[in-house]
Amino acid sequence: EAAKWLHKAADHNDPLAAFELGYMAAAGLGVAQDYKEAAKWYLKSAQEGQAEGMFSIGMLYSAGNGVKQDYAESAKWYRKAADNGYAPAQFNLGVLYSKGQGVKKDDAEAIEWYRRAADKGQVRAQFALGALYSTGQGVRQNYGLAAQWYGRAAKQGDRDAQIITGAFYAYGRGVKLDYEQAYFWLTVGLNNPGDGHPDAKMSDLALATRKEVADHVDSRRLPEIAKRAGEWQPKPEDSKARQ
Repeated sequence: EAAKWLHKAADHNDPLAAFELGYMAAAGLGVAQDYKEAAKWYLKSAQEGQAEGMFSIGMLYSAGNGVKQDYAESAKWYRKAADNGYAPAQFNLGVLYSKGQGVKKDDAEAIEWYRRAADKGQVRAQFALGALYSTGQGVRQNYGLAAQWYGRAAKQGDRDAQIITGAFYAYGRGVKLDYEQAYFWLTVGLNNPGDGHPDAKMSDLALATRKEVADHVDSRRLPEIAKRAGEWQPKPEDSKARQ
């Protein structure tokens, strides 16, 4: 019944209805999964100015789902959505520039799009900037900025960013050395299941660093810090930007 009304609305050039039909087809919600059908509706939505539709058709072109894989076409639609301020598209466009897929490889352009997305609260963009400033890839190495971007991603719940933030505090990298903060963030990261498949190397790093850090913290303080870490909850900056 819902699909029936959405079809009516989409046929009357309602871009949101067209997007919803595309989403249902792509996810197989109430209908058989059909990427070609999804591409049709996403494209219609995009052509009518819907940023999520632009982003979604860009995703299909990038993956080759329902359409022939075409990074240039993907970049075109990501850019349209990005120019409309859609943070997930800004991040994905940055990835294409960093890899030279569909566009000429350009680290500076990648960083610019990452920054736009990160400023809107896009976690993956924040983590990417943290990594770039930490390694000096495409930018001048700056541990202070790396710590800031990793810290923002950590506060939004990114497991790897939490562990790296803990390590930065443990070694005074980009932040003032603080063993209690290090223990706190390493514990938060270890408590975080992430996507259900935590990176074993990051877990080993966190455990080894936390053990080292614990030797520098008053043992009477450790239970209270662990308790705070166990009660800690992420604070998303912008739910739309997290997609």
